[in-house]
Amino acid sequence: MRADEQATVDRRKAMFRRLLVRAAWSWLMALDLAGQYLFRVRLPLLTGWVVICDRYVYDMWVEWGAYFGSGEGIRHVWAARLLRWLAPQPDVAYLLNLPAEVARSRSSTAPALRFMEEQAALYRRLASTFQAIIQDAERPAAELEDEIAYKTLTAYFDRYWTLLNALFFRNPRPLPGKGSP
Repeated sequence: MRADEQATVDRRKAMFRRLLVRAAWSWLMALDLAGQYLFRVRLPLLTGWVVICDRYVYDMWVEWGAYFGSGEGIRHVWAARLLRWLAPQPDVAYLLNLPAEVARSRSSTAPALRFMEEQAALYRRLASTFQAIIQDAERPAAELEDEIAYKTLTAYFDRYWTLLNALFFRNPRPLPGKGSP
């Protein structure tokens, strides 16, 4: 770990100790993200598109919780609550559980290791709040991707069942009365 990475995190945490700075930053970010979610998530969903978000409301919660020092208490902050209320609720949320050291080694722009460990712990504590399916991200990427794709597509096709979905994605359900015990 380079000392300047931790110093950057420490400076930002010190800045957010000021109530006015913390409040202004969280409200500006909440309103900005709510606008983005309206145009880039909610409207496409309303027109029938499938939307996949890599980072979402809960990522901002974790970042705020770690920087503000509020931890799980971030769920009670008004800006965080507004952001969650304005953003569409995901049908499926996944938490890719990966040790901070491994995640840091995979990124050239990662913050200090200690900060990433704080964030990882907060993600795990908040997982039940956003009903995340926790996935072991240390296993091979192809295996993880396959499992997530299968679970997500299965849920999607279960909601929007058609004959083609049944034929091409998996075996169709048995017809009532045919071969049933």
